[in-house]
Amino acid sequence: MRSNKVFLLLRLTGSSCSTNVYVEKGYYENGKLYLDVVNTVGASKLVIDANSTVTETDQRQSFTQVLNLDSNKTKETIIWNIGYIFDAGFAISNNLGGGTDVLYFADGPWGADYERNTGVRSAALSIIPEAGYNVVANERHLERGAQFNGDVKNYVSLFRMLRPGNGLTDLSDYNQIEFEASLTGANEIVVTLVSDSVAQWQNQFKTTVSVTNGSLNRNSVDFADFKSLARGKIRRSDLVNVTFSVVGDQSNFNPTTLIVDNINFTQNGRGLGAEDYANNKEENLTVYPNPFSYSTTIDFDAAQASDYRIELYDVSGKLVDFAQISNVVPGVNSAQYTPANRVKSGVYLIKVIGASQTLTQQVVIRK
Repeated sequence: MRSNKVFLLLRLTGSSCSTNVYVEKGYYENGKLYLDVVNTVGASKLVIDANSTVTETDQRQSFTQVLNLDSNKTKETIIWNIGYIFDAGFAISNNLGGGTDVLYFADGPWGADYERNTGVRSAALSIIPEAGYNVVANERHLERGAQFNGDVKNYVSLFRMLRPGNGLTDLSDYNQIEFEASLTGANEIVVTLVSDSVAQWQNQFKTTVSVTNGSLNRNSVDFADFKSLARGKIRRSDLVNVTFSVVGDQSNFNPTTLIVDNINFTQNGRGLGAEDYANNKEENLTVYPNPFSYSTTIDFDAAQASDYRIELYDVSGKLVDFAQISNVVPGVNSAQYTPANRVKSGVYLIKVIGASQTLTQQVVIRK
């Protein structure tokens, strides 16, 4: 299985396969474009006029490259060592004439999501160019990384689309995501596997990764550890992106730097078994991030419309904090909870209590 292939060769308007030499199909992998070329006239040279970008934010660079063709073959695969790129547009002609084939390739882009000015100030997103990697059997590597710098009060999310144009990706062959991350200004990253078939953000599958210092560290998370309010198994067949979120304290703009790089999907780790599906079906309360330092988001499935109450208990069973949730509607609800300053680091039990319902989950607070 060659899992690092990125398939997207788009034939642009005005170009057609009626040319004498054209690309039938192709893909990009590890700095190379593999082009299946149809050669109907015995041409010996492929002339490529191209422009490309190394990352999503770079300036486009134009260049021309000539590749050799076997004039005795009507079809052959040409390997074009283009280097690590985000996208490329190129026009292909040949030494005997007869038209031009115009094509475009793109990888899935990085992006950032945040509330400008009200939730984040002085935001800056930069893309980390791909430095090279070894192609490993049964693994999929996502090229390039991303870095966010800014002052965060509410949240910021870095997301990596798996394909361009919100295209779906089937990751059913994999059990685990690996990535390098560093974080300053907070201690937890919420990782979300975004599925096209899940309509509400609260129902996407999430997990929390603790980051203890500002240096790049390697992290591995099994798909079985991602939890959701959806009360069903995670669909790995229609994933759109992977998102890395940092939640602020909701009160102050704190300087924050988040770096994510070298993402791999692997067959390591624990596979999804029947017990994982059963556990997910029982979920009706999720808290993320968890552990958390300042503030956390509570998603819960309410049985009816009523006022709800958040209660926080320490390990001895003592009530140490509480908060009210108003305007709760039947179904999925979301609330932001920030414990009082007197609440210290430790393990707690959080309860979400309504008129006919009590939901409970263990949380860890790190200050």
